[in-house]
Amino acid sequence: MSLEKLDEIQEEKQARKQEKKQARKEPGKNQDTRIAVIGIVIGNRAESAAKVNDIIASYGHLVVGRMGIPYKDRGVSVISLIIDGTTDDIGALTGKLGNIKGVKVKSVVAY
Repeated sequence: MSLEKLDEIQEEKQARKQEKKQARKEPGKNQDTRIAVIGIVIGNRAESAAKVNDIIASYGHLVVGRMGIPYKDRGVSVISLIIDGTTDDIGALTGKLGNIKGVKVKSVVAY
């Protein structure tokens, strides 16, 4: 990937963050959103990881944080996501991820 493309992606990400920050400052803008923690366990990384990453990227505007750890002793990869979105957004994301073969997903809507 070229440096220009990486810069463009970074600028888009920053713009989305600014929009989210602004929405939080304006009363009534984020009343429908919830904070959720999503746990993802990928059983066959070679087969499923690209699909998982594509789906997460398509919901990138909702992602507050992400941590991914390969758990080699168990032969799985684990991803945790912090999401700020509507319950519909959270449900759609977890549903799409859960439909991938070899992927287990659990979510907790915390706030």
